[in-house]
Amino acid sequence: MCSACPIGKTTNGVTGATSSTQCDTCAKGYTGANCDLCPANSYKSTKGASSCLPCPNGKITLSGIIS
Repeated sequence: MCSACPIGKTTNGVTGATSSTQCDTCAKGYTGANCDLCPANSYKSTKGASSCLPCPNGKITLSGIIS
């Protein structure tokens, strides 16, 4: 039976993980308990579950972006 990674961690798309040690913090550009992609007009340049930041004035993204 599969078990979920702890909140703010993911296997980053790897299927068939066999241990919770294969769970890693959310990659850059991803955030939250399920490591979701940052929403449009925001970014996150660090790993972890921290929040995405709004784009600076005059800058936009169509979907979340790394930096």
